Amino acid sequence: MFVAAAAAPATLESVHRGATSGPFQPSWDAIAAAYQVPAWYEDAKFGLFIHRGVYSVPAFATGWYPREMYIPKGSRRGIHEQHVKTWGPPDKFGYKDFIPMFKAEKFDPAAWARLFKTSWGHIQNQQYKPR
Repeated sequence: MFVAAAAAPATLESVHRGATSGPFQPSWDAIAAAYQVPAWYEDAKFGLFIHRGVYSVPAFATGWYPREMYIPKGSRRGIHEQHVKTWGPPDKFGYKDFIPMFKAEKFDPAAWARLFKTSWGHIQNQQYKPR
């Protein structure tokens, strides 16, 4: 969605009003003065972190796959070489070509919640970052 140039100042003003109307002001000092770490976070003995995005389609090596697949010399863990071998050259099969394959068809949030609870996990952070 594109905002017309004439509407941009009004949109920016709306964003600024929203950012400054809550309990926190957009500064580190304001956050330090007003923020309190939740008790559940302080009491947690074990944390689980899940980070998944389009890079989980090739599921190779690291979340740096989208960057490293385009580096022919010196890519981390041979990502470029593996990409060429499995998918073809990045100029023919680029990162954008993975996007339609990222469907999460078997994703079951209730099953994850049960797993976290039975694993004594008090913290969960799931991020889906198509890049």
